[in-house]
Amino acid sequence: MVHWINTKDYQIEENTLVDPRPRAASFTADSQQLWVTSEMAGTLMIYDAANKQLVKNLTLSVNGVNADKIQPVGIAIDKQRQKAFVALGPANHVAVINAQTYEIEKNLLVGARVWNLAFSPDEKTLIHDQWLKQRHFHH
Repeated sequence: MVHWINTKDYQIEENTLVDPRPRAASFTADSQQLWVTSEMAGTLMIYDAANKQLVKNLTLSVNGVNADKIQPVGIAIDKQRQKAFVALGPANHVAVINAQTYEIEKNLLVGARVWNLAFSPDEKTLIHDQWLKQRHFHH
């Protein structure tokens, strides 16, 4: 579940059922959307933060990789909401998603078990962890 909490009084305003084993949740920089990954379902759910309604439920896939290895975890969304990146765990890839159309543009092979993602301050470099090693690539 996603628990929508009012930051003024810290009360739960609403609960939203999401796909099994949600692993990460990230608001867009403009706070208009909440992106949530489901490790077990292999999905990315995008919600309108104002009305808490589902905008898109995207099933992630990688050519040549079994669906059970597609386990989305970490999310990084650029500040302009043009591109989003989702770490796919044991699939060893990062999904590159058009953050306007919600289409998967490509999958980047990055190494074993990619889990978390973060941008450099200028957003020119995306950093991911891989079995406790850091890797960098430019987008």
